[in-house]
Amino acid sequence: MSAISALTERMGSYTVTTYLLNSSLAFDAGHCFPPFTFPETFQVKSLTFDPITGVLYVLGNQVWVSYNGISHFQHVLTLGGQHGQVDSVQFSHNTGSLLMKTTTGTILYGKTGISRLAVVHEATQSEQSNITTIQASHVGTMYRVWVDSSTLELHRQKIDVQQKMMSLDWSFSRPLAIQYLSDSEVVIFEHVAEGEIPTQAVPRFSDSNVGQAFSLKKGGSGIIHHVIYPAEPWSGFVSRVLLRVREPFHHESMGESPAQAFNLGIVPVNTNGSEVMLTLTGGLENSTGWVTSDIGKTAIVVGHPNVLILDVVNDTVATGHPVLAVREEVQVLTRAWYMMNLGNSSSESAWYVKEDRCRHALMTDTKLNSRSVVALDLGDNFTVKAEVEFITSVGQEEQYGSLLEVTSSNAILFATHTQSLVKGSGLSVLLENEEFRKGVTTLTFYIPTASLLCEKTSYTVTAQACCPGNKFLVFHYPTFISDEDYLTGDPQDAKGIKLLSDLPPNYRPPSQLGIAIPLTANMYHADPSKPREKNTYQISKQSGKYKQCAGKTTRDECGCTRAMKLSNLVKFSDCKERVYSLHHPAHLDLNFSIVQEGKPERLLREPYIYRVYELNDRVDYSVSTTMTPMLTHIRHYDKIKNSTIWYAAEGTELILTGTGLYHMRVSLIHGMSFCDLEAELQVYVIGSPIPYPVMYMINLGGGTVLLGILFLVYLVYLHGHHTFRERKLGPLCKELHDPIFREERRNLHD
Repeated sequence: MSAISALTERMGSYTVTTYLLNSSLAFDAGHCFPPFTFPETFQVKSLTFDPITGVLYVLGNQVWVSYNGISHFQHVLTLGGQHGQVDSVQFSHNTGSLLMKTTTGTILYGKTGISRLAVVHEATQSEQSNITTIQASHVGTMYRVWVDSSTLELHRQKIDVQQKMMSLDWSFSRPLAIQYLSDSEVVIFEHVAEGEIPTQAVPRFSDSNVGQAFSLKKGGSGIIHHVIYPAEPWSGFVSRVLLRVREPFHHESMGESPAQAFNLGIVPVNTNGSEVMLTLTGGLENSTGWVTSDIGKTAIVVGHPNVLILDVVNDTVATGHPVLAVREEVQVLTRAWYMMNLGNSSSESAWYVKEDRCRHALMTDTKLNSRSVVALDLGDNFTVKAEVEFITSVGQEEQYGSLLEVTSSNAILFATHTQSLVKGSGLSVLLENEEFRKGVTTLTFYIPTASLLCEKTSYTVTAQACCPGNKFLVFHYPTFISDEDYLTGDPQDAKGIKLLSDLPPNYRPPSQLGIAIPLTANMYHADPSKPREKNTYQISKQSGKYKQCAGKTTRDECGCTRAMKLSNLVKFSDCKERVYSLHHPAHLDLNFSIVQEGKPERLLREPYIYRVYELNDRVDYSVSTTMTPMLTHIRHYDKIKNSTIWYAAEGTELILTGTGLYHMRVSLIHGMSFCDLEAELQVYVIGSPIPYPVMYMINLGGGTVLLGILFLVYLVYLHGHHTFRERKLGPLCKELHDPIFREERRNLHD
């Protein structure tokens, strides 16, 4: 099953709707996902689908990404007017990297799973008129290719991604405040700049910053872990950033902020506590108090909300916004509070945000390489594991929650069970194919908090609901015979009876017309240099064709390999020389197993059923089977025509009533596997019975002779046990019931 995403425009807004396609590539009305509408400021130019990871990118003056490719999209980047719109994307799937180019020639770099793009090349005014494209090699090397508009010369330049990203600064001109939660966790509050309206201001911190390093120029750093957007900006703060402290932040010295030498009074100005007045009292001798350079700094008050200083009234009074509401006056002694500078003036920034060094390594299954494809048949399951290892001990201290995430491009195709591994550092995903529905899905493991400087941040496995190419149905003969014995040996059973029969050259099995009249097209042990066996009748001469030996003059030219001679497939019948043999009357138990590379062999059992037919059109055989629940259901299912041809997977016996070669094919019923699982077997029956119709004539003659003998025996018996007497007629005949006559008869017998 496939999916298609449609982009529509209505009243200035763009909407993406995803539909599933059925096997006929028509819209499946029952599987339409909820549409996603983008903001009106987004001018959509195109949709780009990554065929390997299944990630969907929506491009324009902004970049949005969907990791499930259905209905959830995440904002990644908003381009300034000088950069135009993103118009092309190149992927390097071996490294999980991507390049995007804008209409003005600016080039952006990103990684699968990280919602952040870095500008690695910003086109100059003269370069914007060039015809530019981008190229990503299979080893992850990025190139910028362009044609100079003035000279029409073609140029190609390698982009040094690592160096470009290490020099990028993601900071902006807005003041920040800080609030300690503990020694290892702080919250950074983003405040609007002077002149901005809080309700109209767009937060500059976003989820794209997660995983980056926040640092003070005077010392101290942390890793951005989470960004929170309040429903309504409170006291001018439009976003909050949860930071994991890596190095302690620098505090202002007395010389940098002399107000720290005073006692601090925090007095709420309004009723909701969103604005306070900071007063200084009892300072040390020769202390200055508030200075204008304190604007933008944060007053750290232990045990109370910290305050962002926005204005200095005089050397003893300043005003500011607390990070949390202050409704009661607070008095703090000197040395119980201090100052920290997170301001960002137009001239100099006290902080910066940069791409951090790589702290994570993604460890995956050793049995699967990058971009692995796994085929799952109906009833199959497969487990994929991935874990995150920390490169440095500092990185490990920053861990909490799940570091690894996984998305599926087609979540309804398989039953998916996800389990978190040790301390959230890994995931185990079990895929089960429970429905008879073909399709493709991709599982992408990624580290959303990883650095763009990491070599590998994502891992993709493609799972297909289809027939695995290495899945076979195998027949097991009653006695195991090795390949060497099949070719050159003389295997025997426990009674010393030979298990193999050598086929004569150009052998063909008997037909319904008799042993001497073969009609099949299949030749066995073909040898073009020798005459055909049993080729007396014209109808036999017209049948029988070479396959492997077609157009050859000798058997050596046929090119029969070792595998061909061992194979039971009808297409290699020309090469077959020796066949498993049984003595008449032959009974053969049908035992099969399903063999697949990398999985244990499975015996064919309930609920599988199959049909049996002979490839040379022989009918002198029968099949007895056991009535299993599945077979009983099939036999009584009205929609299945000719249901008597199906047999159970266990307890089935093949009864061969003729002689010579039987070439049988067994095919599993459709609907239990995406594979057309078939197996062929060959059996040669020895000990020929008297051919038809001689057997019937002998039976009839024997029966006639036996009846004649019985009749003669009966006549002899009558001759020895019957007494003749004279009968008298007329008036001289005595009355039979006369007493005198009865006495005479008694004396006669005595």
